[in-house]
Amino acid sequence: MIYSGRPKSCQEFTCAWLLGFGLSEYRPDNTGIVPDFQEIPGIGLVLYLWEAREGMMSSGFVKKQTGINLQAGKFVLHVPIQGNPRLYVPEGKNVADYRLVFGDVVDKEIQVVKFSKGRF
Repeated sequence: MIYSGRPKSCQEFTCAWLLGFGLSEYRPDNTGIVPDFQEIPGIGLVLYLWEAREGMMSSGFVKKQTGINLQAGKFVLHVPIQGNPRLYVPEGKNVADYRLVFGDVVDKEIQVVKFSKGRF
């Protein structure tokens, strides 16, 4: 059960895990990662992996989910607590560099990383 005392913004947000994408052990409070799907103009639906606990962006869970999605031809965006997001691009697909605004003020440049030969 998701705790009831969480912030209002969290109460109104429904992550991909709550929508049924992921096993019970992949619950965000266990993985330290909040999965989400968002549309990026010119790219389409992208799996966002939001780091909820520092250091989890290098976890086996993130590597596994990123690899599975890239092999399936889907884009994946890592959004760390510190630093700039990284957009992982599936093999055979191209994108220009993008800039997204996170929140009202902060503008973070997205680093584009191409997937090739089974590695990201």
